Amino acid sequence: MLYGYVELENNIYCQGEASGMAFPTKLGGFNAKVHLPVLPDLKSDGIPDRLLPPLGVPIEKVDWGRVCRCPDGLFETSRLVVTFGDDVDQSSLYEAFPAWKDLVERLYAIETRGYASPSPKGGSLLRGGGFYDGLQLFDLKDKKVNIRLQGMRSVIHLELDMIGDSRSLGADGLRLLFERTGNGTQLTMVYELVLNAYRAFFSSDFRSSVMLCGSALEFAIDEVITGYYGAHGMDFYEKDAAKHRMLGGKFRWLEELEISIPVTDYHESVLDGRNAVTHDGLLPTKRAARAYLDKCRELIDLYSPSVTER
Repeated sequence: MLYGYVELENNIYCQGEASGMAFPTKLGGFNAKVHLPVLPDLKSDGIPDRLLPPLGVPIEKVDWGRVCRCPDGLFETSRLVVTFGDDVDQSSLYEAFPAWKDLVERLYAIETRGYASPSPKGGSLLRGGGFYDGLQLFDLKDKKVNIRLQGMRSVIHLELDMIGDSRSLGADGLRLLFERTGNGTQLTMVYELVLNAYRAFFSSDFRSSVMLCGSALEFAIDEVITGYYGAHGMDFYEKDAAKHRMLGGKFRWLEELEISIPVTDYHESVLDGRNAVTHDGLLPTKRAARAYLDKCRELIDLYSPSVTER
């Protein structure tokens, strides 16, 4: 069996049920499994803090992450182990890894809604040749690690204001994340905009975060209305679309078609909030921007449920 030691750029927050679990994915076209670190004994004396290595791999001097909350064991980690069968092309794995890792972090940011990382770091040149992007392939001989590629790189750790269930993923969420990543598909336009809205929020650019998420919502509404016209055999979408421009017009269109709008206060919480930023130059507070993003996501998730391209 071939192993891969993975360093993500940022921590991912996982619910205790995911401790030590394995999730199927694909890397470079090869089937693989992603293994999470293991929680320590939370019932032991003292306050357990550090995570244990996945599969008990004896990699030295690695911080596998920490316990964030007891007694349920919510934890954070940026270190994973990936396992492969024996019949794999190692060069293909290294070639495909940067895009795989980037998609993991993008999908995690979308699913947890809480934050997104700065632009990913470039790879590191290794002494003696080679390039390191956060993946080390190794096997075990006599219970010792035989590293196929040397090299380490610093990892950016991002702390959130509060870590709760909505900012972490359970077993089902992690399974879906790595399945999507393995498919190699890209984010839809809607969720590219959502991701950029989160990046702007993380950078304290709250005005841009509101504008970007409002634009994502426009695309999501277009998507659900296009589907409605197709399902009802209506061939005059373009003509009607010309009558319903801008976000306010699209909400009127939803009402005319009697498509559900679960955010009942959308006039105040979505339209007025975006107009104040876009047309009046209002600089929203962090709290106001967060509330706006959450309202938009409720509608975006309903109208555009596919995060990645089909």
